[in-house]
Amino acid sequence: MLKPDDVKMVEELLASGNCSQRAIALRTGVSRATIAAIASGKRSPRTAMEEETQAATQRCQGCGILVKMPCRVCAVRRYQTQVLAVRRWKAHLAARQNSPRRPAA
Repeated sequence: MLKPDDVKMVEELLASGNCSQRAIALRTGVSRATIAAIASGKRSPRTAMEEETQAATQRCQGCGILVKMPCRVCAVRRYQTQVLAVRRWKAHLAARQNSPRRPAA
């Protein structure tokens, strides 16, 4: 992920005309395809809103995934656990109703 300053530096190197895209890619440590995207204008520096969105993500303590809180993955897992518990309870009740009862002594 390139920072806005890095994109500006690549744009300046491209504008100077002294370096090829391959040389700029080697110099900056990014792919030649990224340099070509910057040169064609398909790639621009990140906006402040994109930076804020990236900063708003956190590592979930429950599952460890990098997400915007609250973590939907954990919420789905909790829901699935509850549904499974209800199904097991219903199966248990159905088994009790279908089993023969012992006669009273």
